[in-house]
Amino acid sequence: AVEGTRKFLEENSDASVAAIVELVTNQQMASALKAHDKIHIFIRAAITPQFFKHNEIKKYAPVVQKIANGNKIIERHLIASLEYICIDKPKNFPVMIKQFYDEDVLQEETILEWADDGRSEFTLA
Repeated sequence: AVEGTRKFLEENSDASVAAIVELVTNQQMASALKAHDKIHIFIRAAITPQFFKHNEIKKYAPVVQKIANGNKIIERHLIASLEYICIDKPKNFPVMIKQFYDEDVLQEETILEWADDGRSEFTLA
């Protein structure tokens, strides 16, 4: 699902938010994954270690926002996904959290709950 999404993003750099969300949803369903796995599929496919240089968070914030749809559980999964992709570069993690917050994708309340709860059932690594 991640590879299929990554390939689609590479081949369709001007794809609409709706087209990307539809693709990710189809990938999630075809892989028999849970609904919240859409955020994991998309983050792993779209956000690279060069996210800052390529402005990936700003570019893909509308897609992540549409997938999360204000759902705090999905936002927690977003944080877990960011944590997972930052295993090799932990310094990127707080920068990504801040950028998603600045793009109004992550709510302050969700970030504070995550910080208070620490590692939880949302943690992937």
